[in-house]
Amino acid sequence: MIGIVLLFLLTLLWGCATSQNESKILIALSKGVGSEHYERYGKWLEENSDKIICVDLYSLQTQEEVDDIMSIAAGLVLTGGPDVHPDKYGRKFDTARCEIDPKRDSLEFHLIKLAKEKKMPVLGICRGLQILNVAQGGTLFVDIPDDYGTDVIHRCDSVFCYHNVTIDTLSLLYNIMKERKLKVNSYHHQGINIIADNYVVNAHADDNFIEGIELKDKENKPFFLAVQWHPERLKSETSKRLARRFVNECLYFVNKK
Repeated sequence: MIGIVLLFLLTLLWGCATSQNESKILIALSKGVGSEHYERYGKWLEENSDKIICVDLYSLQTQEEVDDIMSIAAGLVLTGGPDVHPDKYGRKFDTARCEIDPKRDSLEFHLIKLAKEKKMPVLGICRGLQILNVAQGGTLFVDIPDDYGTDVIHRCDSVFCYHNVTIDTLSLLYNIMKERKLKVNSYHHQGINIIADNYVVNAHADDNFIEGIELKDKENKPFFLAVQWHPERLKSETSKRLARRFVNECLYFVNKK
């Protein structure tokens, strides 16, 4: 039986197609409502394409509703937010140093599994990068200043604080950004410690801290990319390029199905 949420979205998508003579695709956000910060993810993507509708999954009430949306989604964005529970990477004793949301963890581990099964494009941002790494067996630094160092300030009180990153010229990320050096916002206190076996680093900060990952083996694999910074909060051309490339990959995913 078709769910109410799915029926509503199908009606919305059909309405967009009828009014604009072109169908729109649905992009799922692990969390895209609740504050201006969360709403910015959908706005960023929609500002760079008139072919999409972004849907928040965190506010849904049941796993059935989540699965219904994922069944018609063209791509998944794992957004920023609180810390991944340290128990998920063998550091349960560090829980007191973290701000956690068990519902978010449970939801996103499920979404990663579904996206992998469906071979759909995935974009991870900040926490999104971190949980993708943990989901595949990697680990995190619980707190960068305490556990890694302060040669580069990775977190300030706002997203209007910046640091430099260097992109690997052989990476997918470089293929998208077309620039080797970027200035990105400093808005995270956690990050990758041990990278999962199936990922490779595509960007790092001046202190060698990991700032981006992608699949090690990309052949015949869906689009997969994650960055530690917040491109949705930047007005740069590279930020626009990332949004547009992800949307294009989602369109390709739909068209080849």
